[in-house]
Amino acid sequence: VVHVLGLILRYLGWIVLPNINDMGFQHDDIPLSTGLFAPWTTFAALLAWVAILATALALRKRYPLLLLAILFFLVGHSMESTVWPLEMVYEHRNYLPGTLMCLGLAYCVVVPIANGRRVGVWYPVGGLLAILSLLTFFRVQSWSDELLLSQSNLAQHPESSRSNYFYANALLRHYRQGEERNLSDTERSEALLLSRHYFERMYQANNRDVAALVMLYYLDSRYFPALQKQVDWLGKLDELLSTRVLQSSDWNALATLFETFSSTADVTGEIEVNRLLDKLSARYPQSPAILRYRYLYLSERKAEPVQLLPILQQAQRLAPTESWPYSYLIYEYAREGDVASMYLYAGKWLQHDRNRYDIHQLKALFGEPAE
Repeated sequence: VVHVLGLILRYLGWIVLPNINDMGFQHDDIPLSTGLFAPWTTFAALLAWVAILATALALRKRYPLLLLAILFFLVGHSMESTVWPLEMVYEHRNYLPGTLMCLGLAYCVVVPIANGRRVGVWYPVGGLLAILSLLTFFRVQSWSDELLLSQSNLAQHPESSRSNYFYANALLRHYRQGEERNLSDTERSEALLLSRHYFERMYQANNRDVAALVMLYYLDSRYFPALQKQVDWLGKLDELLSTRVLQSSDWNALATLFETFSSTADVTGEIEVNRLLDKLSARYPQSPAILRYRYLYLSERKAEPVQLLPILQQAQRLAPTESWPYSYLIYEYAREGDVASMYLYAGKWLQHDRNRYDIHQLKALFGEPAE
């Protein structure tokens, strides 16, 4: 709880003093508290909140807006994330809770000046708006380009594994789009090398991040085969998957991994891939995502419908409202020439898609052009 109060105090600081050098998309570099005095700032944050609330309570009759703004701020953040296992810090969580706090700050600036009548109200208001507009302009310049934005986020949070990931990923896209952007071979090679460098920095910042291991395996297997012999990234990933509780970003990374396995250029053996899939299935028996990985891998390996249909049928039972098992089932039954089963699963699909969001996919599968 005291650690959360420290983070909430940081959110408050971004409103009172919007320092853009402390902002960014990723804040996973913030160290977590392990005790009341580890670090000491945890205890300092607790004292700060006691002082803030005591001051607001003492001044509630004279400045009722102050207490309202602080309580609204705290309640707003309690709604954003409490028991849910979300990322620790994201700036957008400050938008709603900070509305009354901004109103309270405006009150503190405008009312004393208006009562004093020595300086026009619009002078300080105009000055603050000019400063905030300038800060916004600088942020917009960074946001105008994906590579510049990810580079800026990394410069502000160099120890963040996520910032390293997004910059490395932006560099990889820059490399892939080199021909469209008329980049020279030297520029493309530099982008690819830097991409791998920052993926490795991501791994060094957090060696339990699935995405770092997946991307290092992908790059070494596809672009740097000599490096693949030096570090067994797949072995490290296999070991990590035995203990790590997977998050949404990990599942996305695993999708990339099995796409890599499906590539004809990949040399990973089918026994090794199936062993990895079996390990994931044992840990997450109710996950349709693993069944999808298995199906896509086997289908790329030219497996017959008799092997693929049980996988898809199990996925449909686990996730009856998702569209992908139905589309693949209809396709595989079409390969077998089983028209009755095609219509059977088309009917089940429509039962769960009452608003007909996926009707265009269904029409395309039966050879009818989508409207």
